[in-house]
Amino acid sequence: MKRLLKKLNQQLAREVGTTKAAVAMAKLREDARAIAPQNSLKGKHPTDGSTPP
Repeated sequence: MKRLLKKLNQQLAREVGTTKAAVAMAKLREDARAIAPQNSLKGKHPTDGSTPP
């Protein structure tokens, strides 16, 4: 994943400039962190002692 993000950052930097690429990548990271907690619940075992359906 890191390699993919690095390539995306390089391509953006060539097309729109380093500063705008950095801003876009920061926004992308922020959005990914906002989404991540929702996905992290999938596949985890319940902690309340109940059994999954």
